[in-house]
Amino acid sequence: MSEFSGLCPDTASTETRALQVISGNAQVEAGLYELVELYCDDPICDCRRVILLVRSTTAAERPLAHIHFGWESVAFYTRWLSGNATLAREMRGASLEEYAEQGPGATELLTRICGAVLNDPGYVARLQRHYLQFKSALRRGPSSYRLRDVRKRREPGGRRR
Repeated sequence: MSEFSGLCPDTASTETRALQVISGNAQVEAGLYELVELYCDDPICDCRRVILLVRSTTAAERPLAHIHFGWESVAFYTRWLSGNATLAREMRGASLEEYAEQGPGATELLTRICGAVLNDPGYVARLQRHYLQFKSALRRGPSSYRLRDVRKRREPGGRRR
């Protein structure tokens, strides 16, 4: 899994979602929480899911939760998993990512994010669009996502390449 911003920095800089918690509690403090999108970086995999890495904008060095979200139907995931309906049901919808670090307020953050963010059809459509954009950049290869850096280089004498 890799950050969306690594391959699509321009889009990520304007379309990364955040959750504003107005009324905090013992598990989740009031504040702004960034939802960093992580997508599968295998160019041929078509898992159609995202992991939302949740971190506080004031203490961004430590993830507070990793939330898995699969937007496709159970039927899609069953086909994709060669008939494993049990695992397909786990892939559909939102849950805490089983093998990732979770902070003490992860369950509360999952509840709040499901209620305020993942129930928004516009946001889910944005995640789907970001997934396709990320996969497209992977398939084009390194030159497609390093182009931005290449253009900034200057030739001797000050001219841009």
